[in-house]
Order: sequence, then C-alpha cells, then structure tokens
Amino acid sequence: MNSYVTLLSDNRTALNSLWAILKYKRFEPDKILLISSDGETTVDELVKDFKELLKNYEIDCSIESKSIEEIHNVGEIVSDFVTDGSEKVALDISAASKYMTAKVIIDSRPDLFDHVFYLDVEGIDLKERPFPTIEKSKVKLKDLRSDGER
Repeated sequence: MNSYVTLLSDNRTALNSLWAILKYKRFEPDKILLISSDGETTVDELVKDFKELLKNYEIDCSIESKSIEEIHNVGEIVSDFVTDGSEKVALDISAASKYMTAKVIIDSRPDLFDHVFYLDVEGIDLKERPFPTIEKSKVKLKDLRSDGER
C-alpha cells in the first residue's frame, strides 16, 4: 500500500504535480491525504479532479483532506495516516507554501517519507497550464530524498 501526502495552497499545481508523478515516477497511491491552507483552495473540487486523473490511470484510492489550521500536530496526523500498513510514502511539496512544508517536515519523523517530490517547470506558472500541455524539456520532477530527477 502506497501513501501520498500532498500539501497545497493551489489546486492546479497539486493536480499537475500528481500527474507528473504518475507519469514519470510511476508512484501509484492507494490512499491520499490532502493538507490544505484554509481558504486558499477548494478541496472538494481538487478531490474530484484527483479522482478523475486517477481513474485515467486505472487507480482506485481513498482520499482524505484536512486543513492545516484545524490540525494541532501535523506530524502526528501524517504519521497516523501513513503508518497504517504503508509500504512507500511520498510527500509532495510542489503546491505548498514554505510555512506548510516546514510545519510538516519539523513535526514528522525524518525517516517517514520514502519520497519528497517537487515539480519544477522552467518559466511556466503551474497554475496557468495543465500538465500535458507543458513541453517535456521544461519539466523537472525532483525527488528530494534521492539523487534522481526526471
């Protein structure tokens, strides 16, 4: 069972990042936890978009969501979510603010994540364009827990 935790303050960036991870890293989540900045994103809309994207890859997984403002200890929530039989755990920080990223990293165990993904696209705001329309040469999907990048 693979767990995917994404931090988000922007829906399009989060969707593009998951799309790149599915395409280039072949990381297929069995369950997803969305941690959002309160008021900065429409989580219900993103859940719908995630499910549609996952359906295209024939992936069926559960999706949970939490607002960072309603969580006292982010690390505890993430740990509880991923330690329930997870083989591989990925954290996606592509759509996160620095505050959210720091909060999760500081509150979590250092060995919790097998992958820490960051989607970087040269000269393009990920909020503006869907992933398939972005030139492949401009895409850099980085796994900060390993040396490789796409």
